[in-house]
Amino acid sequence: MVDEDNAPQVYLLGKTSLVASSRNQFYIRNDPVLQIACGDQHTIIVTQSGRAFAFGDNSSGQLGLGHNDKVDKVSCIKSLKFNDDREKVCLAACGREHSIVTTTKGSLYSFGSNSIDQLGIDTNKYKGESTESKSSLYSKPTKLDSLPANIMWKRLAAGAEHSCALTKQGTVYVWGSNSDGQCGFPKQQETIKLPKELKLQYRVKEIACGYYHTALVSDDGSLYTFGNNSDQQLGRSSSEKQTGPIHVPLPNPVKSVACGNQHTAVLTDNGHILVVGNGERGQLGLGRSLSSTERFEPVNEFKGKKVIAIDCGESHTAAIVGKGDLYTFGDGSHGKLGVKDGKVESEFLPRLVDKFRHLTVLNVSCGGCHTILLAQEKSTSNKNASDSDDDIKGMCKK
Repeated sequence: MVDEDNAPQVYLLGKTSLVASSRNQFYIRNDPVLQIACGDQHTIIVTQSGRAFAFGDNSSGQLGLGHNDKVDKVSCIKSLKFNDDREKVCLAACGREHSIVTTTKGSLYSFGSNSIDQLGIDTNKYKGESTESKSSLYSKPTKLDSLPANIMWKRLAAGAEHSCALTKQGTVYVWGSNSDGQCGFPKQQETIKLPKELKLQYRVKEIACGYYHTALVSDDGSLYTFGNNSDQQLGRSSSEKQTGPIHVPLPNPVKSVACGNQHTAVLTDNGHILVVGNGERGQLGLGRSLSSTERFEPVNEFKGKKVIAIDCGESHTAAIVGKGDLYTFGDGSHGKLGVKDGKVESEFLPRLVDKFRHLTVLNVSCGGCHTILLAQEKSTSNKNASDSDDDIKGMCKK
């Protein structure tokens, strides 16, 4: 028999809009969490059984619950439960006020604000699906049916007002605002209304969206960036808006990439972090003396350590190091760094989150005002999943 109190749990740092709790943690009974996606002020988690749960800001319907009322507990997105047992939610991404998910059958669904076509839906076909008082809000997950059939998805990413999806074959689709070239097309095309393939000469293995810029990693570990470069977050010296993916030379192949509002971080194959862009709040982890950089710089505080995973919020960064230690740096408002009892304005160097030292951090996601992680004390086995919201144990159910 599994002791569920020792199962992997979701831990919360910062502003989450949930009911007050002294524990700030929960788990889904009999249904391990596989993925966490943070937006500006909302979060979606995907479980092993293929369910999606959401919490946080819902003012634009970005939780997918069929309304845009305030929500103060973790809630199952029940419209993403399908009659076909073979179709389950498997990936999610959250932008500033919108969300996208994909299923095991290759379907893409989006919900939330569609103010600049970031949902990628055919608004003429689904006009009646929007929230009545605000025609640009879609609070119920809506299927993106303009895509070719039989596509299987590997990664999803979302920026402030644009979205990006990567197929298992290495093809990239983009849609939404292109005002800064963040969709990779000439800026004269200010919006991409429906998902559109980026014609590339290489296969892509990883994608990331900043608020107004985008990054790709090719199969050979090369980095490509495009979009807003006002703070040199693209890793190039020019502050001009860049159109189309541009190769950024780096000393080692890139394993993964993460983007914030005005900064970018890459994790190399040898476990090192390189950062670029605006670091005024410490989000680069380079110290107070280097508040910005136009070229990728190594985070020397991690010298001698192997970084396993990274993520960027609006103005903060998190890294999983070694055997599951969590480090954070950058903007500390709302306590989202988890250091010094949450009473820190900014951290300019990576800090070990001491209160999680006894845990193995498995996954971390950074939002605008919060950080969410999945962590455990020891290995556990699974049980069969249940379908009730009452399965949420911890801070959000009494």
